[in-house]
Amino acid sequence: MLDGLQIWVGSAQVLDLPRGKARALLLYLLRHRRRLTSRARLCSLFWPDADPASARNNLNVILHRVRRQLHDPALLLQFYNA
Repeated sequence: MLDGLQIWVGSAQVLDLPRGKARALLLYLLRHRRRLTSRARLCSLFWPDADPASARNNLNVILHRVRRQLHDPALLLQFYNA
C-alpha cells in the first residue's frame, strides 16, 4: 500500500482517491475490515487530543468525504459500527 493503492467499486476504478486523514481512515478501515470498529475508537485513534464532540464532527466530515469519493454512500457501513 505504499502509494500503489487501487480501489475498485464494482467494475469501476476509483481514480480520485482520498488524501490525508481521509486516506488514512480508509486504509485503516480496509486493513481492519474483518472487525467492526466503533466511532468512538476511530475518534480516539485519529483525534486523540480533541474533545469528543470535535473528534466526532471530524470523523463525520472525513467519512462524508470518503463516501463521496468512492461514489457509494453505503460502502463503508460494513467496516464500522455506526
